Amino acid sequence: MFSSIESTSLPAGALLQAYQRPNCYVDCFSVFCTSGVEHSRWVRAFLDSRVFRLERAVLRTLASADSSDEAVAALITGGAETFAVWTVEHRTPQELLLRDRTARTRTWWRTQPETHGVRLYFGSALVPKVNEDGEQHGTLGPWRWTIPLHRAYSRWLVSSACERLQAFS
Repeated sequence: MFSSIESTSLPAGALLQAYQRPNCYVDCFSVFCTSGVEHSRWVRAFLDSRVFRLERAVLRTLASADSSDEAVAALITGGAETFAVWTVEHRTPQELLLRDRTARTRTWWRTQPETHGVRLYFGSALVPKVNEDGEQHGTLGPWRWTIPLHRAYSRWLVSSACERLQAFS
């Protein structure tokens, strides 16, 4: 049902491309699925996956963030513009881009129909601080050292989301 997870370039026109600029970090992972997967189903499988449920529990406990099943449903249906520590920065029928409270990270999902299935994307951006004029300044600083761990965690999240999709197929 699924191909192996690939680290890949962002597809043309991806919402996350806005952050491919100096001093930012952007990653993109994709997996091909031979069955049709709607965008909302991809995001729900991700947010309801075994691995991300652990992150939701941490956010609920440490950040007092609403990461309930109801909050997931509201985000996915467009009934809410916030979820846990994120705010919707932009959404289209095939993409969702979230910004965290600090405006230092972005989280992104995309579905792209292809012959014989759909490509599922997940990516992130880490950006330096922005001043009052909206100008980016500085570098990623110590966050740069977390990138290898971040990449491994992202692959684990995508794998867990694929497991969730398979369980309900």
